Amino acid sequence: QWDSREDHIERSSFYLQYQPARNKILNLGQVFLRNQINETDISFEWPIYGRWSVRGRQLHSNRDHRNVETYGGVEYNACCWAVRVMASQRWENSATATNAHYTNGIMFEFQLTGLSKYGSVPNSPLKQGLFTFDDDRKDNPEPE
Repeated sequence: QWDSREDHIERSSFYLQYQPARNKILNLGQVFLRNQINETDISFEWPIYGRWSVRGRQLHSNRDHRNVETYGGVEYNACCWAVRVMASQRWENSATATNAHYTNGIMFEFQLTGLSKYGSVPNSPLKQGLFTFDDDRKDNPEPE
């Protein structure tokens, strides 16, 4: 959004996605809101060997010169179950600048797949940073 009176950009955003296959995703994005937000967002999911894959995300504040959120993890996905391990670091702002700090965490997730389910299940934090679109390639599935 261009401000013609002030002759500068007020807000902008873009996301680029490279997805050569269903389980191979690389995202790059930028969000800008004058005097408020200037963030770069990078996320990925990529198979590394057999049923193993890696996922990660880095959200960096260019305005504040620090990482807002960073996480990375590995996943093993079998036909009926999946296991994920993730390490994360998040910048926690507080009411006073003296209490702002990084919070570190490790998450372990075990998922039974292929069984019926009732209701909706929230997305894994590993997938929250991946900006994927519905895959309509059902007639041309990926080989395993």
